[in-house]
Amino acid sequence: MASLIPLFIAPPIAYVGLSMLWMLTKTVDKVDAQVKYDSLTGVLNRSHFLDSVRGRRADGVLLIVDADNFKSINDTRGHAAGDEALRVLGHTLERAAGPKAFVGRLGGEEFGVFLPGSSLQDGTSTAVALCHAVAGVNMIVDGRPLSMTISIGGTLHQSSTIIGHSLKVADDRLYKAKQTGKNRAVLDGP
Repeated sequence: MASLIPLFIAPPIAYVGLSMLWMLTKTVDKVDAQVKYDSLTGVLNRSHFLDSVRGRRADGVLLIVDADNFKSINDTRGHAAGDEALRVLGHTLERAAGPKAFVGRLGGEEFGVFLPGSSLQDGTSTAVALCHAVAGVNMIVDGRPLSMTISIGGTLHQSSTIIGHSLKVADDRLYKAKQTGKNRAVLDGP
């Protein structure tokens, strides 16, 4: 009889232990997702985006994407409409940029896109495609259509360059895109 006791006790103990391990794994996965991804848009958050670019140690094209006239969406349609527009924008950028691209939300209505291994010419083509993709989205918010365009600034980022410098150059190009009419991309080399 004493030899049968372990047979009755072991399965419930193993079940409880495995259940706790499964719950712990799920919790770690949830925390990991909250640390890496922007909770509103689902794209990488700023710090993880920048860490991904640094960690990739590859040359490529760095783009800064900004929603045109975004303040007017929040002011005229409300912040819920603005939030929905940001979600759609993040999803559209990820889809249109391609599977090798890193897409992250830098803050507010500004996103970063890194195209590892891309030339300036390829980066320009992708930036133009992003502008077309966003302009072509037929968004319905609160039963009413909402259109959006983006402006993009970009530069060739070399892995030996500090990411902050490339961000500054791309931001300067974004400023030029905004000054010259919006809904466009301005890129050039370092």
